[in-house]
Amino acid sequence: MTHSISQRLLRLMVGAGLLVGSAGCGDFLEIENLNDPDRERALAQPQDLEALLGGTWAVYFGIVHGSGPTFRHPYVPNLFPNVATQFTSTTSTGGTRENVEEPRRPIDNNISVGSNTGTWGPRILYDDMNQIAASVRQGLVTLEEVQLVDENGGDGNPRARAFAKFMQGLAWSTSALIHDKVSIVDENAEVSSDPVQQAIESFVPWEEGLARGLAALEEAIGIAEQNSFSFPAATVSHLWFAGQDEITSDELARIARTYTARFLVLSARNQDQREQSDWNRVLELTGNGVTRDFEIVLEPEFRESIYYARSELNTAGCGNCYRWDNRLIGHADISGNYQAWISATRDERFRFDITTPDRRITGPTPHSDGAYTRYRADDNGFQAGAGLYLFSAYQWARHAHRGFEANTGTAILVSVDENNLLRAEALLRTGDTEGAAELINITRTRAHVLPDGSSHPGLPAVTADGVPISADCVPRTDSGQCGDLMVALWYERMIELAGLDAIRGYGDSRGFGLLPEGAWTQAPLPPEELELLGVSNYTFGGEDDPFGAVYAPAGSGR
Repeated sequence: MTHSISQRLLRLMVGAGLLVGSAGCGDFLEIENLNDPDRERALAQPQDLEALLGGTWAVYFGIVHGSGPTFRHPYVPNLFPNVATQFTSTTSTGGTRENVEEPRRPIDNNISVGSNTGTWGPRILYDDMNQIAASVRQGLVTLEEVQLVDENGGDGNPRARAFAKFMQGLAWSTSALIHDKVSIVDENAEVSSDPVQQAIESFVPWEEGLARGLAALEEAIGIAEQNSFSFPAATVSHLWFAGQDEITSDELARIARTYTARFLVLSARNQDQREQSDWNRVLELTGNGVTRDFEIVLEPEFRESIYYARSELNTAGCGNCYRWDNRLIGHADISGNYQAWISATRDERFRFDITTPDRRITGPTPHSDGAYTRYRADDNGFQAGAGLYLFSAYQWARHAHRGFEANTGTAILVSVDENNLLRAEALLRTGDTEGAAELINITRTRAHVLPDGSSHPGLPAVTADGVPISADCVPRTDSGQCGDLMVALWYERMIELAGLDAIRGYGDSRGFGLLPEGAWTQAPLPPEELELLGVSNYTFGGEDDPFGAVYAPAGSGR
């Protein structure tokens, strides 16, 4: 017990950025004391400091896509896309099944929950975001004393500082997106004589954690605007982003602006909070956001995507196969099958065929492949005991249709389409429906030509009023009406942006009212931290909880 408590104390200090730790098994962490003079001497070597800072993106990608050699990495991709009802699965791994079965239940935040079947996704995300923040804190402190040199022989410190603030902002903002509290200790904080108490006092409400994260991203933007530098492509270095091409300081600033807009919008826990987002700020950010997709290179044994593997896997007997969720792609159906499905009791909901003109979902027939989708005649990986209402005939395949596997090609993390669709929501909510419709139509009307030569046309353009009323209008509401502009927006966002990362869709489902009744809308701190804080264990979710979702899709029919 003494050893276990000691490990939890160390874990708490890692979470506050007072120690640097690398994730091990269970509660056990490999701990490095930030006050150790030998560590300071080691980080005085430029290559070691670059490795500390430049390696933090790999940790972030490892969480949001599930990349890495340890048992930890599948848990976020296993959980969040399915909780979001963007995808559906019946796997028990990482608590997925217990969190998607309806009626939705609270998160099991018991300290004794096993890692294989328990809800470990939020806990793993909490650990790794804090690992990033701790590494960044120490890197920024050490950067004041060390001179870095970039690949061209120039001053490497501005690049490293901008990257560090960018990663600090991502870590704190991502924690705020999911958890009710965030641990904040920055590079200006001195380690006190009682670091455990300092760690305990570092927790702030998610709103404050988000503000600090966005401020760090703003600092990164400022440094990038005042300096000229670039991050090497993956062919040159596996540190930093390891992008398909080099990323310039101007592009870093643009990526940070679009991320900031994403966090401002997706952090809302419900529709009321979503409506109160700072939409003028979102307009400002997206007006100078990304102009080319931010994509990184996937390589076997270097950077792989469990998120892609789970989403596109379909081997017989697979335990972790996902499909599109009927709650999402059903809105593309014009046959009435979805309306019959959603109005039925859970025990009377079965997989159904979708008839649609949206060629991203199907080809000309319900059993033909769409530009982003494969039709599956089987139910590989789905367990009837979890409920037949979770079964789907359609599987996301956009990465595969680009000609890639889960460890080849590139992964797009932030896209021009996302920037446009975030801006579209800001325009819609500030009264510019014409401008919103114009941006929605970029992806909605786009034709797709796949590597095999097949062509898939786009949908008819929306107007300021929404989807044109017709017998084959898409998307439709649960009652079968043609959707207004808000319905068209959230449908476009959920379909087009699937695959960017494993948690983005959860934020959109939450803010658009798409989560099923009772789904948890934020996660509690891990139970180990609560024990040390002297706080009784708590959780979120369930139909009687204020932080349980209310299913009420945004928008209306026409």
